[in-house]
Amino acid sequence: MNQTTTDLPKFIDDDPQRITSELIAAYQNMAGKTLYPGQVERLLIDLIAYRESVTRAAFNDAGRQNLVAFARAPMLDYLGELVGVVRLPAQPARSKVSFTFRAGASQQVIIKPQTLVAGRGDIQFQTTEQAVVNIAPDKDATVALAVVAVEPGMDGNGQEPGAISHLVDDLGVTVTVANTEISAGGADAEDDERLRQRIRLAPESFSVAGSAAAYRHHALRAHQSIVDVAVVSANNPEAGGRPEDVPKPGEVWLYPLVGDGLPGADLLKTVENTCSADRVRPLTDKVTAKSPVEFPYQLLASLQLYAGSDAKEVQQRAQVALQAYLQTQQAKLGNDIVPSQLVAVLSVPGVYQVNLQQPVAVQKVPSYGWAHCVNGVTGVGIDQGSLDNG
Repeated sequence: MNQTTTDLPKFIDDDPQRITSELIAAYQNMAGKTLYPGQVERLLIDLIAYRESVTRAAFNDAGRQNLVAFARAPMLDYLGELVGVVRLPAQPARSKVSFTFRAGASQQVIIKPQTLVAGRGDIQFQTTEQAVVNIAPDKDATVALAVVAVEPGMDGNGQEPGAISHLVDDLGVTVTVANTEISAGGADAEDDERLRQRIRLAPESFSVAGSAAAYRHHALRAHQSIVDVAVVSANNPEAGGRPEDVPKPGEVWLYPLVGDGLPGADLLKTVENTCSADRVRPLTDKVTAKSPVEFPYQLLASLQLYAGSDAKEVQQRAQVALQAYLQTQQAKLGNDIVPSQLVAVLSVPGVYQVNLQQPVAVQKVPSYGWAHCVNGVTGVGIDQGSLDNG
């Protein structure tokens, strides 16, 4: 929650000027004489007023820690405990690694749990299960095992297939290792803003009547990488949505969106399991987690500048503004694609006119849809041949 200092609630007045004025007035009333800035007494009063304002500011901050809207860790965690909400801890990245043993003398090799392998950037992963491999003299032996990053967090994500290729622990034989899928699922500990959002939604979870907000709350607690969730049922079919996107009575479809886009199969299964628990859903509801429907679009725009404007600087400003806009828009489901908004975002200082070639018309996006700009800031250029002289 972004708040300016003027928005913050105050339990007591902590304005330094007012405190100083009150102390000066009190002194003059008791001493019966006027106090001037250069006097020693005034310097002492200024010191006392400063300490008083600091103390009052600390008092106000302590009071705000009792309010969900303004609390920070660890006080926000304590407020969450009152409604049964706990900060989600960091999660390790996961992948699958194949161990390939060359044909050789017949023997049996045991790959124990927590066998270490490493990928790009010396990120280490460990196996989660044991495997027994029988090596034959005439055929290579391969086994695929699930691995999990040793250190939780996002650092383990993004290891492309083949990147996890170094065996840290010696198995006593020659073996080639390589991950068969990109590592994913790692997440840092839940931040304050996301935890605050779940605390506000928590009262919805006290009932298993199947409200949309309750399903949203439970889906968000499935994994901290989820930034938004759409809940669709027969009772609230999406206006303008496709006929195949309307569930049957008794069905609830959840569409989670993660920070880097569409969720993977493992995350969808996690959401489905979390929201299908007996204490979460009504007995008659059948919960299904689905990937949001992607609405990709390309952005092509040329900027006509005022004469004398630095083209490189203006283009950079426009790209920064566009990147911030896209990050906000693409972190939510159901945001329409509106060309006039893109024109407004690109109209940074130095731009006379934005010539937007794509998109050309407003595109409505249903609540379960994800509007995604596929080319981002690379679609913004400068119209060098038509600088305005105004």
